[in-house]
Amino acid sequence: MNKKILMGYAFSHIRNLTSLVDVRFYGGATFVIRYKSSFSVSLGSYININDGDPNAKEKNKDFSPKGRYLYMHEYGHYLQSKLYGPSYLFVIGLPSLTTSLFNMSHKYRWYEMNANWRGMEYFGIDRETWEEMSNGDYPLENPLDKYR
Repeated sequence: MNKKILMGYAFSHIRNLTSLVDVRFYGGATFVIRYKSSFSVSLGSYININDGDPNAKEKNKDFSPKGRYLYMHEYGHYLQSKLYGPSYLFVIGLPSLTTSLFNMSHKYRWYEMNANWRGMEYFGIDRETWEEMSNGDYPLENPLDKYR
């Protein structure tokens, strides 16, 4: 097991032991979902999401990330992780964590925008449809903004 998968596994299981979470599987990724707004992080195939949407639990009964910005964005990070392999932690993971923690124009960074595009492409959503779904906020707005 490589380091980023091990880190994702450990982080996800700590969340599972210390808080109430839903676990869902989709397209090779494990979604660990907590129904509070705070942060989201993807490590290897483990996508940890804090979803502050009051209807999130109901939406997750028939689980699919498609059409849900935060979920598709984080799935985009999972796809980046597959592409970058072990270098994901240094090329995307640590810079993303740093810009997010210190509010350094996080949503405009190439790796965040790239995660949006990868998620969009994977789920077959064209730019025009994405713009309609996001009220024209894309690509200037990051889906994570709706949960901060």
